[in-house]
Amino acid sequence: PLDVVDEGAVAPGGQRLNLTFAEAVSRIEDGVYRGAYQFDQTTWNSVADAIGRSDLVGTNPAAASPADQDTLATALYELALGE
Repeated sequence: PLDVVDEGAVAPGGQRLNLTFAEAVSRIEDGVYRGAYQFDQTTWNSVADAIGRSDLVGTNPAAASPADQDTLATALYELALGE
């Protein structure tokens, strides 16, 4: 999985806050961009389809498991690089 950390974000007590974890836990479901990696539905659906995960097409990204969110974020990154 991707390890995305905002180096400027500090949680109470001085601990670093992993923003993807925070957003996944809060399950942000309102608005255009949803889930830990802030996918819009069209991008989520196209990436899911491109990697053969038709079971995720139409799923709200915020409602998907953290593992599925990581999988699609990694796939999007790799697709963007042409890998």
